[in-house]
Amino acid sequence: MMSELIISMVPVNLVGILWDKCVPHLEALIPMSYGQYTVESVKERALRGATTLILVIDGEDVVAVNTIQVDVKESGLRVLELPLTSGSRLDEWEGPFITLMKALAKEQNCTEIIGYAARKGWIRRLEQYGFTEAQTIIRCELGE
Repeated sequence: MMSELIISMVPVNLVGILWDKCVPHLEALIPMSYGQYTVESVKERALRGATTLILVIDGEDVVAVNTIQVDVKESGLRVLELPLTSGSRLDEWEGPFITLMKALAKEQNCTEIIGYAARKGWIRRLEQYGFTEAQTIIRCELGE
């Protein structure tokens, strides 16, 4: 029998206490961010409230780590960004998580949610929740 997972926003004052349980998930994800994030930069942003950690928890174990932040674009458009998601057992928590993200976005007067998919499979998987591919980021490494 599977246990019930809990999806929880982490208050700033608990980031340091829970951080060590987040690190393995972030370490698996950071290489796919192409230098945009480090484990320490995520921690620093979470500690100052610039990003919010949302954990998926099974008892004392962290099953997944997500980060969210509200971004106001130059046009005034307010979006809830979901830049980092890493973990396991996605089938068990993705639906409730997306429902929570939609509610948080509306509460923050955002008109949409933006996430970053490192793999095409994410786009196909999230279509059932109303997500569509909006842009493709291209990059060119210049080396040294």
